[in-house]
Amino acid sequence: MAGWFDLGETLYFDSQMRCTAAIYRVKSGDVKSRVPHFDSVAAVVASDRLQKPFAISVRGKTADALFIDLMNADRPTGVAIQAAGINARDCMNERARNTFHAALNADPSTVVFSVSETAFAVLDPVRGVVMLTSGGRVMPACTPAQLRNSSRRIGILSIEREISRTFQAGVCADTPHRPCPTAPA
Repeated sequence: MAGWFDLGETLYFDSQMRCTAAIYRVKSGDVKSRVPHFDSVAAVVASDRLQKPFAISVRGKTADALFIDLMNADRPTGVAIQAAGINARDCMNERARNTFHAALNADPSTVVFSVSETAFAVLDPVRGVVMLTSGGRVMPACTPAQLRNSSRRIGILSIEREISRTFQAGVCADTPHRPCPTAPA
């Protein structure tokens, strides 16, 4: 992630076999130039970047709204982003979840995604933090029919709504975490 952002202090970090969640302060509200930055979902989809790291921010759109737009424009990419965000919940404590929810709903925000690393990051320049989630590798050889069936079963929920629903149900209450006491609320 240091190749994507100018990182500062680590506020939270938990990594287990199947997930990673991390919060960092950022020294600037920009994505590094080595990651192509797009200003529309159509531009990302039209590019050759879907299989490589890319950044996207659209004025007036939250990261969660961008995720929905990406899901509608390119289902495999949307499913991979959803997996990276939702499956990282096992590595989040309450403060990390709150930070993630705030970043997903912040405007402005910037999303960075890497399918090869199954990594999803949301830069919240107002709060000066970036949230990284990783988890749930998606099989690249899924057929369109498998993908459609999988989407019907889970429904296309926003990342924020799905994580909220899971934690409200207490699914992850027993997961051990290593919270950082300075993590933003």
